[in-house]
Amino acid sequence: PTIAATGPALLQAQAKLQAKAEPQVPANATAWSEVDEPESAPAWYMTLAIIAGAAVFILSVMLLILSGLQVLVKKQQRYQESLVETGKAKNVKGAKAGGLEAEKSDLTPKGLGAEEVMALINGDQERLQMLLDFAQGDAQERLEGLVKKSMKAYKVSLSKSSEAQIAEGVMALAKSVQSMQNAKLRPKERLQKAMRQVRSMVRTCRALKIPIGEHEEQQITKEEEEAVKRKHAEGAKQGPQRNVKIMTETSNSWLASYFASEKWLDHAGIGIIIFYSQFCGIVYATYLKLRFPKMYEFMGPWVLVSRGEAMSIIVLSCMMVLLMTRGFITWCHNICKWSTILQNMVEKHALMHQWCGILLPVCAVLHVLGHFKGSIPAIINETDEKKINEVFTYGTKIKFNFNTWHGALACYPAITGYVLIVLLIAFWSFSNEWVRRKNFELFHYPHLLLIVAWAAGLWAHGARQWLGCGVPLGLLCVVPLTVYYFGERIYYIWQGTHTDIKIANAIIKKKSVLLEIETSGKFVYDTGMYCMLKVPAVSALQWHPFTIASASGASKVQVLFALAGDWTTRF
Repeated sequence: PTIAATGPALLQAQAKLQAKAEPQVPANATAWSEVDEPESAPAWYMTLAIIAGAAVFILSVMLLILSGLQVLVKKQQRYQESLVETGKAKNVKGAKAGGLEAEKSDLTPKGLGAEEVMALINGDQERLQMLLDFAQGDAQERLEGLVKKSMKAYKVSLSKSSEAQIAEGVMALAKSVQSMQNAKLRPKERLQKAMRQVRSMVRTCRALKIPIGEHEEQQITKEEEEAVKRKHAEGAKQGPQRNVKIMTETSNSWLASYFASEKWLDHAGIGIIIFYSQFCGIVYATYLKLRFPKMYEFMGPWVLVSRGEAMSIIVLSCMMVLLMTRGFITWCHNICKWSTILQNMVEKHALMHQWCGILLPVCAVLHVLGHFKGSIPAIINETDEKKINEVFTYGTKIKFNFNTWHGALACYPAITGYVLIVLLIAFWSFSNEWVRRKNFELFHYPHLLLIVAWAAGLWAHGARQWLGCGVPLGLLCVVPLTVYYFGERIYYIWQGTHTDIKIANAIIKKKSVLLEIETSGKFVYDTGMYCMLKVPAVSALQWHPFTIASASGASKVQVLFALAGDWTTRF
């Protein structure tokens, strides 16, 4: 009876001792265990549903922002068109006041200035005299003959109405030139006219091969080459907007001038990239905070900075690869016409690719700072490994335990991080503008190798799951896109290498070449597209982009290019 009586008391005492031995936990300990224990983790389909919901949320926010920006673009374009109409009205009024009259008001360039006329005739004295001859008498038949000869020389087919419009336009230009010749000029305009005549005479002498001084020849050549480079640079930056000069001249507001330029579209695209990458990181960090509160409590808010910027790095890496994938860019060009900003981003995909590369070091610095301020000090300051393992997610144990900063900086995640930093430095070293202009091969081929190394480095850095949360996104996102990029490149190289592709004709001038390529009608293209050319006799590996100048559907592709570098010169 004594033993029987003491049995329940002994069990009760053991229960009390066990309760005292258990550590005191906060009031939300039940919530912690329900959230962080592996048996309470959501099923795989619930995880996919969460990912899909986050993706739809991010996409909805981006579409809302782009729609708002598109409304702003439309308002700006309407305002710009109103300023253009105002400028045209002023030109018409000035033309009437000056006594400038044209035969047909619908085709006559109203208020044509001296600089515009010289630009249209390209500063050629022979063209100027030809226009004056047309304006003095009835030269309609001569104009029609000139148009037909030009069509035959350039192999262009036009309708009868188009031929008539061209002839009438040339006649209107001739009348404007004649009116300007007879108009009274102020001293300043006379000086400008004399300077233009001197330049026209120099060009005429060069065209007729009349010898002039060697020093003057070199100086003129240098000036013209610099002018061509400036025009080429300005043309490469142009996008879907027009009439920027009129907008800038008629508006006194620097803000209106800024919105009339191409810069604001470029800046809007860059802002979209920054916002999208950071917004994805914020959504991911918010999910981690709600899903793993013990990790957030133990390591502090800086762990969210490190994890969020890691997501931003993955997003930027994916965008870097996709922006240089030509098939994807072509597909985007057809579906992004509803948004002017997206269309500009597609047309200037190389610029957006460069900005993704610029943002990568910024996100990398924030990622490292998050570890230095959050996870690493938290692990170093806690000596009990059991407590450290308690806060790690999905029931995992810490894989790289360290008690000093030296141990933290020598573990596997740190070493792979060093490799990624070295790759970022290599990207910058081989991709800056000086290297690209001096030696394109030194930029191009290392760039391709660095893309593969970067994808592999991201995979290695996140493969060991140091903090136990998330998935190796480098393996799931960046690596497949890199494989897709190189697969597409190989496919297009194989498709473009064919025995039926050959040079049919080449019109070679002093500094330009009009190339006709026979493709046997196997390629589908539209006017304004660009093609990649490789000439094995010049270089077996180099591919260069050139704009297609021929009409869509023609079996012979015409490419017009200037001699601008070593490859085109050898070609």
